[in-house]
Amino acid sequence: RHRSIAAVFNHSWQLLSPLEQSAFARFSLFRGGCTREAAQSITGASLPILSMLIDKSLLRRTAEGRFVSHELLRQFAAAKLGQERATAESVATRHASYYLSLLARWEPAFLTHERMTAYRTLQPELDNIRHAWDWAVQQCDCAGLAQGLHTLYTLYLEIINNFDEGIQRFGQAMQMAQNVTPIEGVMAPPLATRLQARMAMFYLFTGQIEEAASLFAASLAALRAADDQPETAFVLTRFAMARLWQGNMAAARALVEEGLALYRQLDVPGGLQAALTNYGYIAQQLGDFALAEALNLECLALLRASGDPDGLASALGNLGLNYVFQAQYDEALPYLEEALDISKTIDNRSRVAIALTNLMDVYIKVGRLAEARQYGNDALATFSDLGQRQYAAILESSLGALELAAADALAADSAQKVAEHVASAQAHFGRSLQIAHAIDVDLIRVYGVTGFGELLARRGHHERAAALLTLAAEFPATDPDITGRAEYRLHLLAAVLPAAAYAKAQRQGRALSLSTVAQALLAEFC
Repeated sequence: RHRSIAAVFNHSWQLLSPLEQSAFARFSLFRGGCTREAAQSITGASLPILSMLIDKSLLRRTAEGRFVSHELLRQFAAAKLGQERATAESVATRHASYYLSLLARWEPAFLTHERMTAYRTLQPELDNIRHAWDWAVQQCDCAGLAQGLHTLYTLYLEIINNFDEGIQRFGQAMQMAQNVTPIEGVMAPPLATRLQARMAMFYLFTGQIEEAASLFAASLAALRAADDQPETAFVLTRFAMARLWQGNMAAARALVEEGLALYRQLDVPGGLQAALTNYGYIAQQLGDFALAEALNLECLALLRASGDPDGLASALGNLGLNYVFQAQYDEALPYLEEALDISKTIDNRSRVAIALTNLMDVYIKVGRLAEARQYGNDALATFSDLGQRQYAAILESSLGALELAAADALAADSAQKVAEHVASAQAHFGRSLQIAHAIDVDLIRVYGVTGFGELLARRGHHERAAALLTLAAEFPATDPDITGRAEYRLHLLAAVLPAAAYAKAQRQGRALSLSTVAQALLAEFC
């Protein structure tokens, strides 16, 4: 069948004029079609030639005005183009240049209300953009890659949420840039450092914290040596988040403070907002809620003025959380709900899942358990699909807490349903610990350990529960919500345990390691 189709194509090919043959062969470079502007710019074909190819059923024009070709026809045309190597390479270079320039052209829009217009323009071109990027890497085109780098990073991180593909493509480009000489005035080593820093963000978003921290550290050293202040500020404000996940709060604060100070001196679009957002989050994790509020409010004012919806959703979520940590739920809800609405509008699935998680935690506290469960399950499905394991682990712990709250809300004569909720809680806490242990992050282990402490307290194992909850509550980087959960249970345990037994349990807890405890709990309950 393939041979017969090839024969038909070859017959049709022979009926084309040389100009038509040249145009259709060059058109094979496009993946998923193209706009009229791209077709004419890259193939050099005039509109009448393109119209002739449509008349001969080799191309068609969609309702959106894109020129497309059937995949089999495209493959046959690509084979024809491949017979002329010099022409094929020339067209591929023009194709790459066009789409990498397109990325650069739309970069400023992603920090304004034009974000979705930019995405709607680029989304149909994603396959062309991938092909252009890969060709630029193959050709060691550092100048082209530098043009498109930040917009492609934004697409992977904040819009299509394809972190693994980001690691793959940026990793290949980084390896190339580390081993070539300067091209067209763009120094390859600085390009490699920029790629490295953005790879670190992809690792951070998938819970690969040590890998992220290592890349950030290497990038920061190189950028300081090169005195590249804008990129140094970029890395400082994001490296801080890796240090936070590692539990090193002092380093996290020092990094983000330096980054914020640097951004206040620089005119980098979106830079100051990113630093304020990250510092606000770190401040509230440190329990400095007044500072966090001030930073988040300053950030919100800037973001509402610039119109950056993704940054706005993040800042709104942070401000809402700041109120949640202070048990000011009525103040928190409007900010968290607005964050969810914006995240849905810009179709950032990761951001939507984070907003759902934050709202779920509030709903648990105010007794809206059915809504909390729905939000939690929806968020968990998204985090699992995107490979954001650290967030999935945190969410599993929250879902476990929800099940314990549901058990507590039942009447005493509902023993069977109570047992079902408690068993479900244990399963959630177990999955939280399994994920945390797999990614080997103590800050995430705390969530599962807290859950098992709550579970053991409910089952009457008071001394053991007090030890686990002391370990969780006193871990240096524990989330304020987890600290609150642990301290609440400890308060109840202090009321039922003899003072000496409670003090002994706390001493035992302070001597434990999260890794050892997690292994023991997994062996016992999972």
